[in-house]
Amino acid sequence: MTKSEGTSGWRAWLWAGASLAIGIVVWPLVFKSPWSWWRTVAILRPSGPGLADPDFLAFHPIDAAARGWYRKLARDMAGVGPLGYVWDDGLGIALGPRIFNNTVTYRLLGLLGDRAYLLAGYLAFTVVLAGCGGVAFGPLAGILIALALAGSPLVTRIFTVMGKPEIIWYALVPLSVMLLLDGNAAAGGLVWSALVLANLGAAATPTLIAGPGLLLDAVLCGNFLPLLAGATPGLAVTAWRMVRFLPSEVPGLLVKGQRSSSRVPPWPAWDDVFQAAMLLTALFAAASVNGRWAATAVVAISATLLFYLNRRFFYFNDMQSFEAAFLTVGFGFAASAASSLAVAALFAFAYRLLPLTGARSALEERLYYLQSPEAGWRVVLKSLWNLIRRFPSTAPQSEPRSSELQAFLAGLEPAGIGRAVRYLEECSGPPQDVGYYPSRSFQMWMGEKLAARGVENAGGELTPYFEPALGAAFLHRFNARDTSAAGMRNLCEGLGCRYVIAHTAETTAALIDGAGFELIRTLEFASMPPEERRILALPATGRLNLLRHSEPLAEPLAEPLSTSVVVPPCVWSRHRNCLTIEARAGSEYLIRYRYDPAFQARQGTHAVPVETVRPFADAGLRFMRVRAVADGPLVLRYRWLSGFFSRRR
Repeated sequence: MTKSEGTSGWRAWLWAGASLAIGIVVWPLVFKSPWSWWRTVAILRPSGPGLADPDFLAFHPIDAAARGWYRKLARDMAGVGPLGYVWDDGLGIALGPRIFNNTVTYRLLGLLGDRAYLLAGYLAFTVVLAGCGGVAFGPLAGILIALALAGSPLVTRIFTVMGKPEIIWYALVPLSVMLLLDGNAAAGGLVWSALVLANLGAAATPTLIAGPGLLLDAVLCGNFLPLLAGATPGLAVTAWRMVRFLPSEVPGLLVKGQRSSSRVPPWPAWDDVFQAAMLLTALFAAASVNGRWAATAVVAISATLLFYLNRRFFYFNDMQSFEAAFLTVGFGFAASAASSLAVAALFAFAYRLLPLTGARSALEERLYYLQSPEAGWRVVLKSLWNLIRRFPSTAPQSEPRSSELQAFLAGLEPAGIGRAVRYLEECSGPPQDVGYYPSRSFQMWMGEKLAARGVENAGGELTPYFEPALGAAFLHRFNARDTSAAGMRNLCEGLGCRYVIAHTAETTAALIDGAGFELIRTLEFASMPPEERRILALPATGRLNLLRHSEPLAEPLAEPLSTSVVVPPCVWSRHRNCLTIEARAGSEYLIRYRYDPAFQARQGTHAVPVETVRPFADAGLRFMRVRAVADGPLVLRYRWLSGFFSRRR
């Protein structure tokens, strides 16, 4: 090898190392962190920047897919209560067993609204970091550390684009950890109890990561009983939630649904390694100061093992939850030991490139140019500089209100106050498959808007989750390629769906020619404003066709006989956890909502048996049927407590 070749090789390695170091940790952003923090506050402020709250949709197509679902859940909590029955989701689902959807969180979200809720959490997060940092390093240093971490790409992203409702409660984690490590076990346990009460989802990951080590530390330091006293309220709340959760169908479905794909390689990605390395650095840097080696070792093992298993084998929680848990647990350890090295490791963790770009491919694209160092380093640095200069570039996005979109949605006519009508969407496979739907963001947004008007999505995301056999055999095959026209008609009639939204010409033609549907609306994506297509993640070309069952309408309320939610058509309405039918003596009524043992039916002083009906032999779905004993109102009421004892028998 010649000297020039050796020099070129060394230059390549030099530029690769320098670019990789800058790429992994975007350190120049630290210097603009106060402005980044202020800009994030402005973004989260209600009616700012220049967008009124009623017009706010989301910050990005990523959260546009879920933000409406969070609003609906808050509306459901207020409407039917935490132990009630949600009629317009998944063909009917009980809220009680869904123990991660907690009352405090969603009542507060419904009261404050999206941005005010996230802003309150962001400010609380900053104040807690400043307080813990101030105790460890002094008031001024604590404020600067808090602003720098809260203004980092990681934290701004998890409070905006990835702003789940539970994220605001992570502010309690470093406070609890610091109190426990400082010997204030009762106070630390009480803070943990408050976290559990507010949101079990926010408490779960930090508890599994740090709980075993902190419990060991309390035992070794003689603080077990004070810790137990402080944690008792949280343990009691958790036990009550388990009483609602374990006897239900949800645990089995959760285990089946949370298994990670076997296609994921067993070895960790570079960003996974970096995250774990920075957390371990922070933990052991703190241990070198306070001497808590045993507790730190247990936390390090718990964190690494849970993180690896979650990424490769069993999906326990999403990545932003692990990132929030790593940051807050690590900061609790760093502040308790007043370790500058631990804080520096957390800065490297929070200022990684990945949260800044939002996609792993962005870094891979930059590193690709390193194969040609002479030109590549300029591309890398220029691209990173543009990202840094624009950060934070997140902005609130407005609700889609174009006339084309509103005209399409208006075609799904609601059945009236307290009543419901259903639609089904063409589907080409499970949600994780490409081609499932033109846009999940659009599907979720539309489902929330229509549910508020009494128009239910019979095949929404929760339907195949709670009825996997129905999803595999019917819902995921609802298209002309996999199912005949007669089969699609039978599915619509079996689920009580008057409308179908199709996105391919083949399915549209099959439903019109062979299933008795008529085309009533078409939404051309090209006719929509580009900004609406972007926030709803819709392609520039393509269309949605809205079809309606052409069966003649039956009296007394002009409803179709075969696709009504209650059959035969009658006067009926829903209010909170009750469904009331104006019944005729001797008549049988099929109620197309999922059966639950907690349902009881009465007509006056008479108890009416609630029978189950399976609309499809190849699926486990069960609807309900009642027989009226007299003329007059027949009331079907959901009572969680009676269902609990029925399951135990």
